[in-house]
Amino acid sequence: NLDEWAAPTYVEKTLTSALDTPMIIKESKGVVLLISPWNYPASMILLPLIPILAAGNTVIIKPSEVSENTAQVFDKLFTKYFEKRYLAVVQGGVHETTELLKERYDHIMYTGCTPVARIIMAAAAKNLTPVTLELGGKCPVVVEDDAPAD
Repeated sequence: NLDEWAAPTYVEKTLTSALDTPMIIKESKGVVLLISPWNYPASMILLPLIPILAAGNTVIIKPSEVSENTAQVFDKLFTKYFEKRYLAVVQGGVHETTELLKERYDHIMYTGCTPVARIIMAAAAKNLTPVTLELGGKCPVVVEDDAPAD
């Protein structure tokens, strides 16, 4: 239930807030830039997109240029079903992404590799823009001495 999810959460009073009504009020951030990877292009756009929009944000989606067909389908569907003031898809490669990063956002989400993440972080730092990164796909594992070798 979205109304319940977005409702204020009341926090326990402490000595310093005894005369107050402490609460957490959830607010939208504003404009979110969502840069998605080439692998799992549909899910890596839709999974973060739903909560971004549900939280009241607008979003600019930059799909990977490697998944061009998926980008075209999303662009066609989103243009048909969403107003541009709520959601836009920007297609293209490095040049278009570089141009997007020159703009100011309220949050940037990126899934991909570490070298590109450094470029995104550097661009975001110019405006102190918060960034969420999902990098590398590392899956650390501990193998015990008595584990079977095969």
